[in-house]
Amino acid sequence: MPEKAAAAVEAMTTMLGSQSVNALAAPNRLSAFPIVGVPDGRRAWPKPQDFLHGAISWLDQLLLETGNARLRQTFHRARDKATETLIEQTLGNVFGARRVHRGLEYQLSDDTWAETDIVVILPGTALVVEAKAHAMTAPGRAGRRDRVERHLKELLRKPLQQSERTKEALLRGTQWRHRGRPFEMPVINEVTRVVVTFEVIDPFVTLAHLVADPDMPDAWVVSLSSLMMVADVLTHPVELYAYAATRAAVIAAGQPIVFMESDALAAWYRNREGVWDDLGGAVFQLAYQSDELNEYFTSHRLAVKGYAAPVPPRPSAGIPDYVLRAVDDASSAPAASWGVLACIVAAVKPAQWRKIDRRIRAVNSAPTRRARKRARQASSGIQINSQLILRVGEFQGATLHDVGETCELFVRL
Repeated sequence: MPEKAAAAVEAMTTMLGSQSVNALAAPNRLSAFPIVGVPDGRRAWPKPQDFLHGAISWLDQLLLETGNARLRQTFHRARDKATETLIEQTLGNVFGARRVHRGLEYQLSDDTWAETDIVVILPGTALVVEAKAHAMTAPGRAGRRDRVERHLKELLRKPLQQSERTKEALLRGTQWRHRGRPFEMPVINEVTRVVVTFEVIDPFVTLAHLVADPDMPDAWVVSLSSLMMVADVLTHPVELYAYAATRAAVIAAGQPIVFMESDALAAWYRNREGVWDDLGGAVFQLAYQSDELNEYFTSHRLAVKGYAAPVPPRPSAGIPDYVLRAVDDASSAPAASWGVLACIVAAVKPAQWRKIDRRIRAVNSAPTRRARKRARQASSGIQINSQLILRVGEFQGATLHDVGETCELFVRL
């Protein structure tokens, strides 16, 4: 064991004086091999906890330097498979495993078949997910033009084209199959696209509206780790679908610029921040808002490790449970309504939901004149906004009117 530990340390070591770094953007071997070695045999490992973020890059570079091409190819295949598996599991935890389909194929106009990574099928609605496990190279991170162009093609343009093609196939209707067997695809009227990358590519995401094909930038581009964070907070299909649709719109508009996904998530569940209006061509960045999320996940991690640290409550989108249940019941509504209904319900701000919740719950309060009046109002319909009416009573479905696309949602307490 001591010999193996010593070998592992040496495999992660950069010897002092072995490289000359003259600029911040210059390649630095320490980014992948973080242990500093000195000639007398001593080794120093500053901030070993950071290795969690660089372990994959280290192993890839180590296999490249040692000339182990076959093992490196095996590693890349395992990384690709693990990326899709984690996405499938993450989405399955929110939408339900039976709604998440991996490896579906659809027929093209020339009778050939195209494969998808993951498609989440909801009533009349679909979430198309393209997974990209390609790694960013050191020259690419340093901004070398040829490498940046290659990474843009692999991590942004290509998955956007693939997901757009899948979206068109879902909307127009075509033949589908899974592992060679016919697959019955329901009627789909609304599609939101998601591109999930194994690595964090925030600079590409920030400027996606400028560097992507101008006809297809409306997709949520997110790293795998950020997707898992979002799904840990937005645990209901309505919340996650509406957030994905909002992020796709923000990325397409390029307004506001989002530096970190956690900022966008916090701004959405607190105040439903979405696309900002154009202000004379000026570009604005969403302010830092990740403090609550950082506190929650840090405390949770300490608790898992056994530390006696208080864990704050999970951040919430603030939609009442009975409203979410009503949208679940509305799954039997007309095919065109679920995705629209989900986005309309999720667009109501938490502060407004709190006010509505007090009015709704007053229906079951003491039988005073005021309570009876509120009960009549609730049963006849509470106008939340121009798009949503809530009615308290037995389930009668969720209807979507053509005029103004107003949804009527029946809730049961």
